[in-house]
Amino acid sequence: MQIAAEVLAITREGTLPLDVRTIAREFYLFLLEQSMITEFARFEDFAAAIVYVKSGTRISHTFDSIFEHLNSLGGPFTKGSIKDDAALDFDSSTNAIQGWKYRSAAPLKSLSLMYRICLEPRRSISDETLPEQDSIFLSLAVENKKEMNLLQANSKHLSSEWHHVVFPDYSAVMTFRPLHTAVAQPELFTETMKGWIDQSHGAMSKLIRALQDQYVP
Repeated sequence: MQIAAEVLAITREGTLPLDVRTIAREFYLFLLEQSMITEFARFEDFAAAIVYVKSGTRISHTFDSIFEHLNSLGGPFTKGSIKDDAALDFDSSTNAIQGWKYRSAAPLKSLSLMYRICLEPRRSISDETLPEQDSIFLSLAVENKKEMNLLQANSKHLSSEWHHVVFPDYSAVMTFRPLHTAVAQPELFTETMKGWIDQSHGAMSKLIRALQDQYVP
C-alpha cells in the first residue's frame, strides 16, 4: 500500500520534528497491526479463498444435481437445458442461492420452476406472507403480463401452503420450508429437495394445465 510506504519514510526522515516522526510511527504500527501495509494477498486471504472455492464447488454440485432431477420428471420438463436456464445463480438483492428451469408448456411462453435457499425472506423479498426465518423454496414463475394475470387468478385455488408473490420482473406461486430442517443432515439436502419436488409435482402440473387451458393468444 503506497500510503504505508510513505508513512514509513516519514518515520525515518531525520530532518522532521520528533513529534511528527512519533505520530507517523504510531500510525504505521496501526497499519501493520490491521494488516493494511500491502495490497497483495495475505495467508488468511488465501485460506479464505480456498474455503470459498471448496464451498462453491460443493454448492454447484448440489444445485446441478437438483437441476438434473428436473430433467427426469418428463412432461413439460425438457431434457437438457436452454440458454435461459440456470442450474445455479446467486442473487444478492434477495439473499438467495437459486436455480431455475423453463418448462415446455405451450401456449405458455415464460413458465419456469425455481428452487432456492433464501435468507430472511420476509425482509429480503419484502413480502409479509413469507417467513422470517431462513427457508428453502419451490416456485412456479411467469414473466409476461398475460401469464402473470393468469397465475394470480389461479393462485386463489391452490392450497394454503402456496403463496402468490409479485417481483419487479416476474410473479410466482411459491411454497417454502424452514432451511434448518432441510440441512439438519447436510449430506441429504439434495435428496430432500428432490423428494420435495416429486411431492409437489402433482399440484404444479395441475396448475400448469389450468394455465394452459385458460390462455387466450
